Amino acid sequence: MNLMLRHAQNHFNQTGLFKMYPELTTEMADYMELLNHDFSERKAVFSFEIPISTGVVNEEYTLRWDIGEIWKFNRQNRLPVESIPIDSPQVWSCPTKLNRDKLNQMLIQPKIEEPIIVAWHGGINYFLVIDGNHRYNAAKIRNDKFIDAIVLEPKVHLEFLCSPLQQIQFIMHHNIVMMLNHPRVKLKLSKDLNFGSFYPLIQKEYGFR
Repeated sequence: MNLMLRHAQNHFNQTGLFKMYPELTTEMADYMELLNHDFSERKAVFSFEIPISTGVVNEEYTLRWDIGEIWKFNRQNRLPVESIPIDSPQVWSCPTKLNRDKLNQMLIQPKIEEPIIVAWHGGINYFLVIDGNHRYNAAKIRNDKFIDAIVLEPKVHLEFLCSPLQQIQFIMHHNIVMMLNHPRVKLKLSKDLNFGSFYPLIQKEYGFR
């Protein structure tokens, strides 16, 4: 995310955002140090990873979720299931994660009722299919209109990313996109990663309320 950070810092200098919020200068400068820190990664029996584009040149970073722990969390909390439209442009299934043989086998089986799991990423404005890619794509091929899904908000699925570095990258992406899209809007601090909010990573005293 180094390229995205440099692009954002230049933009915020030019637009005067750093003058409006001086504390933000230190917050952003410390992001680079965080990205270069050596973080340990949790070992997951069942995981799913997706490359995420920052939108700057060809820069990408990878997010990987511990799907086994998400299943466990769902069994304990019985997360709500909702019906989402198959053809929604905001639902994204990574095409490189599909196994053609597995997809074909799923197509000849009876319709599977187990809900897929999607994670909202405001930085790219997509619901990412992180569990059930074959179910989702089989439903598309069958021309199904809707599919049952468990929709995870950032404050939930953030906890199941496999390393602190990935959590930091997710939050940085959220913050930078929010500020790029709303450069003159009063910063709204939030630990829930709500739309249009700023999630403080570094500063202990938030003078830019």
